[in-house]
Amino acid sequence: MAFSTLRRSPRERRALKNVAHLDVQDRVPHRPPNGEGELISVVAPTSFVRHGFHPLLYECFRHQDYEPKQLVVVDTGPLPSDFLQAKAREDARVVYRHYQVADSRMDMPEGWKEGKPVTFSIGDQNVWTESGSEASASWSLGLKRNVAIQLAQGEILAHFDDDDLYASGYLTWMKQRLDKTLDKARSEKEKKEREEKEKQPPLHKESRLIPVAITLREWHLLDLSDMTFGFMDVERDPLIPREQRHGWLYGWGFSYMFTRACWELAPVPDVEWSEDISFYEELRRLQVPVVPVPLPPGHEAVCAHSYHAKVNTSGGEFSGALRCGEPVPEPPEAFKELLPFAKVATESALQRRSADLAAGEKQGFRVSLSEKKEFLQCRGQAWFAYQQQSAERKGTMRGQAKSIATWPASPALPS
Repeated sequence: MAFSTLRRSPRERRALKNVAHLDVQDRVPHRPPNGEGELISVVAPTSFVRHGFHPLLYECFRHQDYEPKQLVVVDTGPLPSDFLQAKAREDARVVYRHYQVADSRMDMPEGWKEGKPVTFSIGDQNVWTESGSEASASWSLGLKRNVAIQLAQGEILAHFDDDDLYASGYLTWMKQRLDKTLDKARSEKEKKEREEKEKQPPLHKESRLIPVAITLREWHLLDLSDMTFGFMDVERDPLIPREQRHGWLYGWGFSYMFTRACWELAPVPDVEWSEDISFYEELRRLQVPVVPVPLPPGHEAVCAHSYHAKVNTSGGEFSGALRCGEPVPEPPEAFKELLPFAKVATESALQRRSADLAAGEKQGFRVSLSEKKEFLQCRGQAWFAYQQQSAERKGTMRGQAKSIATWPASPALPS
């Protein structure tokens, strides 16, 4: 398996060489023999402390009505996932690889903003200490994504987070939106070539898909602490400051879908934080079409981004102390079959979480979706401002903010 070393760090090149020799007998080919549809490879990095979420991850993949599909999971830590090892033996669509390396912690030296090199150390040392093992190296989240994509066989890549909910129609809907973006990009490319009266040298083989990428601009929310749902519209939510809207539109990697050609142009940065938005911002810099897309008509539920202060590695959709989005009274029907898996996974993660996993506790006071209305009503001025902004912005926020992404950022709560 050949792979490009351009734009890759030395440790990325070493990691990719480790997977370059793997057998391909258990992989789905790029194009199915019957020629029906493009293979979508769902890629998911994970780690030892998140093994409790693996049944949820597999159920989200298994229930997808799109075919052909493939699940590629790159796991790191002292021990492999018994569950995913078993599924990889039973289900030929599952490619599971465990690497006995640690999760990285980025050490930011003084002067890093001026270009001084960032170093990596072991970020989950307590997990290794408890298991009686020793880590030989550490991999960042960005590096793990690159290894997963290297293992994947699809021309289309889709991110799944192991703790989020993806309804059965998710891949089908996103593929439809990606196809529209592809058609527009091809048309514009052909028009440009005609205008220039000369054909540009092809960057990719004729059978390959050109570089395009999409991400959701609206999605459902799930608070794992009490299993309540919400709905998030980045372009209309009044709690998101205008200057931060760009980062919110492009910075949530759980709903990324892109062609392999994107990754070959710009691999995911070898960093532990914000590797997702950095990847998409680089694609935008290279003038690759990166399009935020809506949900199906009627805000049909296809994806729910989860949050729990003691479980998630990201900070969740918060503006200051307030959870963004609007509460949803009842769980969407599309997610009901997945909820039992989410509950069990959350309980498992809370039982075995390490000190590093509890970083959310240090984020301070937070107001959940179920508490939001009552909290704001108790803060009269804040409630008034929230209602006023909602009325002013309803149905009007469709333009993209032009500011550079600030990710994440939290304004102060109105007093």
